[in-house]
Amino acid sequence: MRYEDFIALGISEEQARAAEEASLRELADYAPRGELEAANQARETETAELRRRVTEARVEGALGLLLTDAHDPVLAAGLVDRTGLEPGEDGTVPGLSERVEALRRDKPFLFRSGGAGFALGMDPGQEPAPSAGTVTMAQAIAARLGR
Repeated sequence: MRYEDFIALGISEEQARAAEEASLRELADYAPRGELEAANQARETETAELRRRVTEARVEGALGLLLTDAHDPVLAAGLVDRTGLEPGEDGTVPGLSERVEALRRDKPFLFRSGGAGFALGMDPGQEPAPSAGTVTMAQAIAARLGR
């Protein structure tokens, strides 16, 4: 409170000055309202940015899993429209697989055909089934060594 406010309450001038000084000392530790609002706004902006980045990372992770059979997953991922994609509570991204399938139909040359390469859930020690006219790694090595 200010000096005038204390006088209006009927306090003596000496007590009003002392009360005003005490009030100013107490208020010195508080941030002005504008600073608090600015700090809250900055915190909300930062929180929104972090949520956006987490959402983006979850979508990118799911997209990476769907593009394991692409010749160049980074190139293929750049061609997938991500607008409006939001991860669900269960971690899936509704609509993403449909967009990847549309890319497979529109640009099949970006993807390996015939099961070449490893698929999700495949045992890493298991040799993939060769496509017609291809040679397995073991056959290529044996041919190179002349066996």
